[in-house]
Amino acid sequence: MSNVLYTSVFEPVNLAGSTLFCAYVNRSSAAVTVSTEIVALNGTIIGTENSTINPNNGTAVGNEIALAAYCRFTVQNGGTKAGIVASGELKTAAGERTSLPAQ
Repeated sequence: MSNVLYTSVFEPVNLAGSTLFCAYVNRSSAAVTVSTEIVALNGTIIGTENSTINPNNGTAVGNEIALAAYCRFTVQNGGTKAGIVASGELKTAAGERTSLPAQ
């Protein structure tokens, strides 16, 4: 899976009210199509977005999580993972935020 980036797993102590955001920015010189998914450890897709983004623009998908989860970014249509910068951010109900880069 040479065109796929993943974050590490986000597993807050108290999942109630926690939201996971998966975001990327297109740093290439051409439009790029990316499938962005929030994936629970059991393999269930919790949130998804397929988007085509112009250079120097970005997008994100966010969803409340009730299980430990991670972000998966799949670059499609001839683009490469080197053409995007991606990360995940967990926001807890208490407002605490944790960010991790995708690799």
